Amino acid sequence: MNTKHHQVVVFDDDQADEPNDLEPKIESVINEVKPKRGRGRPKKSLGQTTNPQPLLSSDFYFFRACIEEIGIGEAAKRYLGHLGITDPRTAVVYERELRGRIQRAITLIDERDKAQAQMDSLMAKTATVTFGPTLDVFSRRFPEDMYTEQELIELYQDEYGSVPTTESSQASVTIKMKRDALEWLILRLSTSPSSDQPIGMWIDQKIVKKLPIGILTLGDLITWINMTGIRWYEKVPGLGHNRAKRILIFFLQNEALFTKGLSNQIRFRLEEKYKLDEQAITDAEVKTPTRQEKGLIDIASSQNSGQAQVFGIVPIESLAWPPALLGHDGTFRNHNPNTYGAENDRMAIHEWFKTLGEMSPATQDSYRRSIERLILWAVVERGCSLSSLTTNDFVAFRKFLRDPPAHWCSKFPAMKFSDDWRPLRGPMGDASIQATMSAVSTMFIALMRCGYISANAAGDSGSPKRTVTKMDVMRSFSEDDLAVIKRTFLAISAEGNADMESGQDQTIEHKKRMEAYRLKRRISATRLRAIILLFQTTGMRRSEVANLTWGQLSQLRLDNKISDMWAATFIGKGNKQRIVPLQAGTMQALQDHYDDRMALVAQGVLPYQNMKKEDVPVLSILDYRLTERKAGSSDNPTDAPRDGNVNGALSSARIYMILKLFFKEVQKNVESSGHVDFLKASTHWLRHTFAHQALKGSNRDVAAVQQILGHADIGTTGLYTKADMTSRVAAISSVAGFDV
Repeated sequence: MNTKHHQVVVFDDDQADEPNDLEPKIESVINEVKPKRGRGRPKKSLGQTTNPQPLLSSDFYFFRACIEEIGIGEAAKRYLGHLGITDPRTAVVYERELRGRIQRAITLIDERDKAQAQMDSLMAKTATVTFGPTLDVFSRRFPEDMYTEQELIELYQDEYGSVPTTESSQASVTIKMKRDALEWLILRLSTSPSSDQPIGMWIDQKIVKKLPIGILTLGDLITWINMTGIRWYEKVPGLGHNRAKRILIFFLQNEALFTKGLSNQIRFRLEEKYKLDEQAITDAEVKTPTRQEKGLIDIASSQNSGQAQVFGIVPIESLAWPPALLGHDGTFRNHNPNTYGAENDRMAIHEWFKTLGEMSPATQDSYRRSIERLILWAVVERGCSLSSLTTNDFVAFRKFLRDPPAHWCSKFPAMKFSDDWRPLRGPMGDASIQATMSAVSTMFIALMRCGYISANAAGDSGSPKRTVTKMDVMRSFSEDDLAVIKRTFLAISAEGNADMESGQDQTIEHKKRMEAYRLKRRISATRLRAIILLFQTTGMRRSEVANLTWGQLSQLRLDNKISDMWAATFIGKGNKQRIVPLQAGTMQALQDHYDDRMALVAQGVLPYQNMKKEDVPVLSILDYRLTERKAGSSDNPTDAPRDGNVNGALSSARIYMILKLFFKEVQKNVESSGHVDFLKASTHWLRHTFAHQALKGSNRDVAAVQQILGHADIGTTGLYTKADMTSRVAAISSVAGFDV
């Protein structure tokens, strides 16, 4: 075998500055054939690491942690995690190389002599740090010869808790002196992160290569993380939760240096211990309020002063309306007196909101959101007062909602005082736009009737012809689907008993825990059964179920006699009274759930001892933590302030969540094809299922089913009959095929 010999060019860094060493030294490769190297790292060798240039502020913070004798592994995790350096062995190599890099950097600055002195202080042996005077100074408190030196030392230790120093020992370098020296070097040698710096300087190169194309700077990465959401790391192959958290910690540590920081949705997930106080800008830092504090201050100030604070895409409660856009001289203003007594657009809208009091909370909320979008678009985007909007403006508003700009949208929910709040989640569909324009038209009609405006431009904005109602009534469960639901529920109910039996031979403490767990599973299963039956056998809406109390349940009078049949009487959608009969099995499930609640109250778990039964909700919470008032520590909705639960009612949102989690379990038990996708199922699927079953059981009595479902239009109920394929299949089957 022929062996080729190469020459290796070696640059001697130590002699690079001397004139006689400008030419590189040449060395020949040894002719011997070297033994084959074994796999893996040679024994007792340390991990290798890269030397990112230039010196970073995080390098110095890591170096300071090492000087203060924090474990080198912990220091690396805290300050070098974004570079992918967390292993103690690798950190040891990095620390040694870092000292050399700092030393080389010192030789390149004008103040190299002073810098070298600071570096020498860093590398000097550290004296014991004391926080009291020297022994000589301490002894002057007492008359001379009153105490011996040993007695003075004992008195000193009693007062200061440490051994006193002498004048000579205080000349040694203390930890504080090392910190001062390091801060001096940081200000002159380090590079701090900023939004326009390339990500390759600060982030592990292995991660940088896997980021989406177009992310070039730290600012780009922050923006992408905020837009992608809390699981952004799943979009980066091989990144993982832990390494992603180290990158977020890096951004949080240097938050003041970036043009835009992490969103509150992302910040909410990070531990408090990583919110460190290292700021690489100045030593004297002015405390500024957090985003949450700023939002609370702005809203409180707005409420107290009656003046808005901000002009931009903010909630209308905090919007600073420019005086020229308040509509004092709006194009369509009627300057005669109006019944609202409004002098400008903001006052008129405020008075109109007051007239919505008799509508349902959901309708009021929908109207307010629609008008808020119009106001922000007109005032902030269009630069036009509401009373000056023309028909063409409303056409443009409709197009805007269909394709809004990015700064109007956020796919994550946020509290209204949060900087992350946005009016839209994304482009709106035709149905949502139509609902928005309906609310806008309703308001403008009211403003015209009260005499505030003389024309209603919103009434002729080119809205599309109203189409036939499109309701997907096939989002329901077949008999086979219901069988899977039943099988899943029975399995959940049986788990509690199985857990109790498996713990019979365990310790007393274990038995107690298992019994508590079994009880929790049992009462949760009882409530789940009540929820499923209430929806599936009545067809009630989720909001109607959430607000139902025992006082609204009563025995029915049939043929002028009190029967054993019960019914729920309540005000449903459209403020219309509904009476919905309840099956015996549904009533028994509700009673079982009520008994569980009363048992928890008797044990002191739930604080509703003095509540009358007629005030008790038919669906109740089971966790005492949900009864308490929550101050909240974030503007994230999951950790927002919450009032105490006054009656223990299960909220509409929690009912939805319980059923979604249950349907997720149902999906796991699907054993054959032909079933619906249970992951898409919701409470409304049970309402659709009831409608199909009720029409079939009543021989298609559409009028009766309409009354039970609470449809304003009987045509809506008729959609379920159109969806029934039984008669169509029978009609097709009755036709004799042409025999060929």
